[in-house]
Amino acid sequence: MRVLVIGGTRFIGRATVDELLRRGHEVTIFHRDASSNPFGDRVAERLGNRLDSESVRKALGSEPFDAVVDIAYAWDARTGAREIAFVADALRDRPERYVYLSSVSVYGEGPLPLTEESHRDPMLGAYSEDKIAAEDFLFDAQRRGRFPVSIVRPPFVYGPWNNIPREAWFWDRILAGRPVIVPDDGRTLFQWAAAKDVAWALAECLENPAAEGQALNIAEEEPLTHAAFIDRLARVAGREVEKVPAPRKRIHELGGSSMGPRMYFGATLDAETSFSVSVDKARRLLGFRPTDPIEGLREAYAWYLANDRGRSPKFTFDKEVLGR
Repeated sequence: MRVLVIGGTRFIGRATVDELLRRGHEVTIFHRDASSNPFGDRVAERLGNRLDSESVRKALGSEPFDAVVDIAYAWDARTGAREIAFVADALRDRPERYVYLSSVSVYGEGPLPLTEESHRDPMLGAYSEDKIAAEDFLFDAQRRGRFPVSIVRPPFVYGPWNNIPREAWFWDRILAGRPVIVPDDGRTLFQWAAAKDVAWALAECLENPAAEGQALNIAEEEPLTHAAFIDRLARVAGREVEKVPAPRKRIHELGGSSMGPRMYFGATLDAETSFSVSVDKARRLLGFRPTDPIEGLREAYAWYLANDRGRSPKFTFDKEVLGR
């Protein structure tokens, strides 16, 4: 297929383009920065701003594509239904499939594990609002016969090329021999997905007829606690780790945040209530087999050691919380 990838140069997008090329597809990436293309002449590229309808039209309107994989989200400006409409309206021909990277952040509260039929609720704010609006736009487009749609919903994603300080945030502390803050008792459940599994699912949705019209959770088989995740990262690094519980209320009183210099548990990772999702539907329809978490994290750790160790991480807020 001639596949248009919206994004494609960072993290999940990079893994997805690699997977599409491995499967023999002809890939064009649409992104903003010509200097950020890591694939060279293995892909075609179109430059533009997905937040601007005219820019999208000029970049994409002159050639046919068989399918679209939409990954890019502009964190600084939001990206929802309107921006997907820019792409859909610019396409010269009707694509055989429009595959969209959504998120488990679309779900509201409900019995665990959450399934694809669980209630959706933008309880996490702008990001979940945008993802829900984008999903609604796409499913409405399918109902009106514009193009078939598939939606992929991962939870927290780890892996090589991760540009978000998540697993690396913990490895910075583990390798420095620093204690790691554990909010409250560390028993909150959350769930992860390997970037290569998400990439596999996005590519599989292009090829597998069973994916048409479906939303699919893609994640590890089981959730784990905050404390168990820290232990898993230490095991992969071959190090001991000291976990120090701290009351979440006190962390917040001291100015702790989910991002930035006062981040206390990796970027956006401290979900205060437990969550987990079922991957039974993806297993049944796509034959999905989650990557073994230790195997996946070893790949992420090798990349971290080779590419992400030039920084000088600061532990100022950790010391403020822990008193040491």
